[in-house]
Amino acid sequence: MAQTLKEHLKELNVEKGLASILLDIAAVEKRIYDSIDLRNMVKKGSTNTSGDTQSSLDTQSEKMIAQMLDQNEHVCSHLSEECEALRTCKASGTYFVSYDPYDGGTVGDANITVGSIFGVWNQPPVMGEAAGKGIVCGAYALWGARLSLTFATREHGAHTYEHDGSEFHYRGPLDFGTTIKQRPIFAPSEPTSSTFQGLFNYCVKAGMRLRYVGAMVTDAHHVLMRGGCFWFPSSEKRPGGHLRLMYECVPLGFMIIAAGGSAITETGASVLDTVITDWHQKVPIMFVSPVFAKEACELFKVS
Repeated sequence: MAQTLKEHLKELNVEKGLASILLDIAAVEKRIYDSIDLRNMVKKGSTNTSGDTQSSLDTQSEKMIAQMLDQNEHVCSHLSEECEALRTCKASGTYFVSYDPYDGGTVGDANITVGSIFGVWNQPPVMGEAAGKGIVCGAYALWGARLSLTFATREHGAHTYEHDGSEFHYRGPLDFGTTIKQRPIFAPSEPTSSTFQGLFNYCVKAGMRLRYVGAMVTDAHHVLMRGGCFWFPSSEKRPGGHLRLMYECVPLGFMIIAAGGSAITETGASVLDTVITDWHQKVPIMFVSPVFAKEACELFKVS
């Protein structure tokens, strides 16, 4: 039988505090998954601090994750897409956690795979400094036909697990250099944008299949599984981009980089180097596997 998450973390020698956070994330994601009802995924009248319309699953999952992080002795503070400011908890803790409790809210009520995104820093990030400074782990859970959990660190790369009804069991590594066997995909959020028509055409000519879900966590996982490219640029409607730096772009970008790929903004710089100006700031973003990175990154840059 495949190793459990706990057994594999021990074999990898993941630092005790970080392993504790990952095990708690796994436990709370199982609780969220078990409680999901499609009716709770419908967006209603309330809004979060970013001005997005919420569903009851947004608030329920945020509350469950916040309670879990408050109780973990290794976490000193955390921040959610649904909250106004950093929330402090254990004075003795050393890790900071950012999270998007329910990513994919625009498509979740259509019974499409969605999930949660997490970033773990070894110290709280600082306004005015690079967002990726101190990040040590990215993770996400997918709520689909099966519940899965994936995490990545620089030391260990990316690894994915599936829940069998009683435990999360190891499914294997996600590494662009060794595990990509299928035809790569591309997931453009703005397929008709004239600014990025060259990038779109490049992906088609490179033999990628067009596969855009509309849930960032699911699209990023698809790229990790098969290779290819995902992008969500700025636009006339969203001049600063749409996806959040701290809860989506940095954690998932860190994971793409840990697997051997690239994660950049429209300047061509790594998303990890983006300076934090607001806890809820948004950025244009592209993820791409290494075989396509040189051409795709150049085509995504906006001078």
